[in-house]
Amino acid sequence: MLLIIVIILGIMVFPEWNGGIRRAVGILDNSGSSMQKRKKALNSLAKHQIKINKKLSKLDKSDAKLTKQRQAQIKSGQVKEAKYRSKAARLRQKKYGFFTSKKKADKLEFKAEKLENRADLIKSKMDMTKAKLAKNATTRASYNKGLATVNSYLEKNRKKKTA
Repeated sequence: MLLIIVIILGIMVFPEWNGGIRRAVGILDNSGSSMQKRKKALNSLAKHQIKINKKLSKLDKSDAKLTKQRQAQIKSGQVKEAKYRSKAARLRQKKYGFFTSKKKADKLEFKAEKLENRADLIKSKMDMTKAKLAKNATTRASYNKGLATVNSYLEKNRKKKTA
């Protein structure tokens, strides 16, 4: 079960593991392949090149959106988070006041906990955006690696045609 999940995740994350690209590269590397198979493999690689470029442009759009969101979160989110945490600290300090009853202390603690939860929520949203950006970067690196492979084989075989 775990092996199946790892294989599926690997195929989703690493496009160069895709059977189409590997098969085409294998055909082009094999000197005994027929001309028809070679043409088919080159066409397949050209299609994969288009697909990978589309995925990269989609990633660029996603990155632009996430970067803009991250900048806004840094600008306002950190300020809000600090404000909520300082208010919670003040309420907790007030809780231990000289004339504070048990009931009022519990109410102040509840409010302070609520503010802490809001601050944690803001922080977790910021962390999620940061994680998505990191995931996009690793995915982009993987796509670029696959694209480099495809481009090198296409370029190599175009030179053979012209020579």
